[in-house]
Amino acid sequence: MCQFVRLLSMRKGITFTVSASDQKRLERIIKDPKSPQKHVWRSRIIVFSSAGHGTHEIMRATGKSKTCVWRWQEYFMLG
Repeated sequence: MCQFVRLLSMRKGITFTVSASDQKRLERIIKDPKSPQKHVWRSRIIVFSSAGHGTHEIMRATGKSKTCVWRWQEYFMLG
């Protein structure tokens, strides 16, 4: 059984679905000390977004800019 989480981000028109398997994969990347840091913060952006956190909260948690957060939300949405 596949479970999906639907996300509406702060930006209009940006929506994406994070499957349970994607969520687990992203969390593994975050927890693995051998993961490249660029993969870790990208994964954190998607995990925080799927949990319903707003853009400013994600920016504070990841240390990334608004445009960076939006870029990776959009990338995941289109991917």
